[in-house]
Amino acid sequence: MAGEEVYVDWRGNAVDERRHGGIRATLFLYALFMLRSCTSSSNFSMVAYFHRTLHLDIVTSSTVISYMVGTVMISTALMNFISDAYIRRTTAIFVFSPFVILHCKPFFTSLHPEICAIDKEPNNCEPAQGWNFTLLYLSLLMFAVGEGCLRACIPSLGGDQFSNSDPNKSQHKSMFLTWIKFANNLGAVIGLVFLVWIENNWKPTGTPLSRTLQVLIISSNKRPTANANVIEVQETIRRVSSTLLRSNQTDETKVLIQMLPIFIGCYLIYLPFTLLMTLTIQVGSTMDRGAGTIQIPSASLIAIPTAFHMLMRPCYSWVLTPVVRKTTGHEHGITPLQCIGAGSACGVTAACAATLVEAKRLKVAEQHELTSAGSSVPMSVFWLVIQFFLLSTMDIASFGGLAEFIKSEASSTLKPAALAVQSFLAGLAAWSCCAFIQFVNRMTRSGDSGRGWLDGTNFNRAHLDHFFLLLGVVELVALINYTFWARRYSRKLQRINTVGLDEDNSRN
Repeated sequence: MAGEEVYVDWRGNAVDERRHGGIRATLFLYALFMLRSCTSSSNFSMVAYFHRTLHLDIVTSSTVISYMVGTVMISTALMNFISDAYIRRTTAIFVFSPFVILHCKPFFTSLHPEICAIDKEPNNCEPAQGWNFTLLYLSLLMFAVGEGCLRACIPSLGGDQFSNSDPNKSQHKSMFLTWIKFANNLGAVIGLVFLVWIENNWKPTGTPLSRTLQVLIISSNKRPTANANVIEVQETIRRVSSTLLRSNQTDETKVLIQMLPIFIGCYLIYLPFTLLMTLTIQVGSTMDRGAGTIQIPSASLIAIPTAFHMLMRPCYSWVLTPVVRKTTGHEHGITPLQCIGAGSACGVTAACAATLVEAKRLKVAEQHELTSAGSSVPMSVFWLVIQFFLLSTMDIASFGGLAEFIKSEASSTLKPAALAVQSFLAGLAAWSCCAFIQFVNRMTRSGDSGRGWLDGTNFNRAHLDHFFLLLGVVELVALINYTFWARRYSRKLQRINTVGLDEDNSRN
């Protein structure tokens, strides 16, 4: 009994399991996470706002999006590390979530450049610059900090509602993490369809306050506290464990060194993803977005891969995994390393599909003499469905595979950092995209009258097909590099297991 964890509510009183924690408490968190996703789901779709409203060119708008996505990921990683280690999750939510409201200031119409139809006059629209542009970057930084905090803390806070000592509650915790992802995708679809429709038809004014509700509704959470006996036991455990600390640190260091090539390989795999998704959405905004009598808004295009993402996750867990498990015998159907490789292969295929579709779009634009005008091309946006599907598959497989790899291979002390490491690598890759796209555009300015592949604001004059092909080559090289290190890691792990088995047999 001395070592048993005692839980308290937010007032410091002992919890009653009939009233606190459990599934009932997580229902609030499902709603909170869905509301958060409703208003933050349009991260990639903001590229349409940057291009059409702020009149930013192709390179700048893609760079700003990559900067924002990378900062959100890095912020999520940092919050995963520091939450409950240096600051409680509820405190972090109260402190940092208001940042997502402050970021709305640069979107006021008074800070916009003069209204201009950039589709009709791509060379005559004045872009946002100076203090307004600086304010945009600062606001996106504040948004990223708040968004990263909510992404990291809300799922962890929900996991705290279930005790690890009870097998039934531990299973409920696993189900919570699955359904919180579903709530995230469902909120994204609602936000990208319903909220965008409201914006386009009702023209609401004012600052969104939905995220403020997130820090007011959380009223039931559990956190362990210790009485005098527990403190005494913890001090005893700490003294005993200090003798093993040095050897444990050495073992953890060896594990991290062995996993480092896999981390680097995943970083290279993630590099083209942000640019592929961002530029695909930008291309979609220049195509025919009609679906019968419905006209799909530019900001809602990201709803297509989001819907794929929402449907594919349960299909993968409940349909595909059991089928593959019968063939491979693996608990998850395929190993995490194989899952990462499959996601990268989808990325290569998505880049190739994007190249072919963009080449066809440019050909249609030339046939209709739209190259100089920059007008919308009479080609259905549903040509992009294949690459959206492949990018969604890459997102689920590669990003989720790395987290599962860390959880399955790392020591118990490193397992909680799995999502933080995955978010950090994804954020670092997104930041690298900023330098990559500018470097490529600068290096391709020698031909075509000094124009780079992505210069200007006219997508009909750009060479996105060449850039998509280059991203495919980068992804293919990343896949080859990753395959080499993954196979080497698997062989080394197999040798270690074989040696350990032989030692056990010799002892017996």
